[in-house]
This record gives sequence, structure tokens and C-alpha cells, in this order.
Amino acid sequence: MFAAGITELACMAHVRRKFFDLHAASGSPIAAQALRHIGQLYAVEQQGRELAPTERFQLRQGQAKPLMADWHAWLLAAHKTVAVGSGTAKAIEHALKRWPALLRYADSGTLPIDNNPVENTIRPIAVGKKNWLFAGSERAGRRAAAPPRSRPCSPPPSSTDSNHYAGSAIHSKSCPPARTARSTPCYRSHSLARPKPHS
Repeated sequence: MFAAGITELACMAHVRRKFFDLHAASGSPIAAQALRHIGQLYAVEQQGRELAPTERFQLRQGQAKPLMADWHAWLLAAHKTVAVGSGTAKAIEHALKRWPALLRYADSGTLPIDNNPVENTIRPIAVGKKNWLFAGSERAGRRAAAPPRSRPCSPPPSSTDSNHYAGSAIHSKSCPPARTARSTPCYRSHSLARPKPHS
């Protein structure tokens, strides 16, 4: 794939996950130090969040690039001290094997440090694929295969009135009542006013 002219850009969050899981499982001091190195890189990104691409590039060149060089030297030294085939060795090798692709973002003002924005965007699709794997019947399968707009029930991040959004979604055509009560992952609040029973 890369031979066809595609440029690889590695995800720092995936590299961090290896060390995070290792530290959570064993309290590894090497994993803890790796997490501190990565945390410094994300601190630089936080500083450049609102900057223009040219200014972010300069920030990365002045701060992230030297931090990456220090981290790379530390990884090489740490790799010599751990057992071959151990979880720590695998986490370090995961980073080292992807080093050119990990470093690439620091030579740009527009490339992201990780793939989190894309993964957050496709998460509803991935979760839905798992939830709707077993539909139970042909009819249920057809309903589950409806366009994504038939299942929008979580309020958007910018929503300031979740109760109003949930109430509108529950009673709109995009969220059929028959599915709402059973399986649609709507945000429903106890503070929603319930209709009074007919006398």
C-alpha cells in the first residue's frame, strides 16, 4: 500500500495504549516513564490547539521535535534492559517500528498527532455493527439496516438542552416509537414530562 505512494501517519494514541495497558497490569516503571514522555508531547499539542498551521508547525519544531528525539533515545536505551518477548519489550518495539510515521506529524502544522477524531466519528457505526449483529428476524434486520438518520438519539456535544433534544428525538419520525422503548440508545431523562393519562 505504501509503495503505491501513500504516506503512513502513525497514531500516538495507539502507541500510548500499549504502555497504558502495561502500566495498568503491572505498574511497570518503564511504562510509566513512557507515558510521561507521551504526556509532554500532548501538552505541546494543547498549546498549539488554537494556532494557525504555520504557528503550530513552528511550535512542533521547537518543542515536539526535541521531545521526540529524547524519547527515541530513551526507548532505544530502555529496550536493551528488558527481557526479549516481554510485554515491555513489545510495547517499546511497537513504537520503534513506527517511529518515522510517529514523527511525521511534528514536521507538519496540519497533520494530527493521533487518529482519535476519526475514531470518535466512526464509533457509533462500530458500536451499532456489534449491537445489531443478531437482529432476530428478517423484519428486524431490515429495520436495523435503515439509514443512520433513523437512529439518531444521543444529543450532540454542543447540545445545551439534552431533555429537549431527547423529547424531540423520541417523538420524531426519525426514532419510531416501537423501537424507542426497546433498543434505540436514546438519552432519556427522568425529568422529561410524561403525558397525563386520558380520563
